[in-house]
Amino acid sequence: MQKDHRGQEHLQHSQGLQEQSPAPGADQTEELDFIRRELSKIKAQVDRLLESLESMEQQRDQHMGQVKNQASDQYSQ
Repeated sequence: MQKDHRGQEHLQHSQGLQEQSPAPGADQTEELDFIRRELSKIKAQVDRLLESLESMEQQRDQHMGQVKNQASDQYSQ
């Protein structure tokens, strides 16, 4: 198990489930739900990063287009 903050949090969560779970397998279901929620958060973060990257690429392309237009205008004069 990882020793970072999230790993410790996850370990505490798992231990709490083992103490509270009334039926066999319930702790696994809870743990899977926890993992699913964490993965959903990570996916949302990755989606936001990809959108940001696409936006930055579009801005770069627009800037490069403007630079090329200015350069061709200077050469044509």
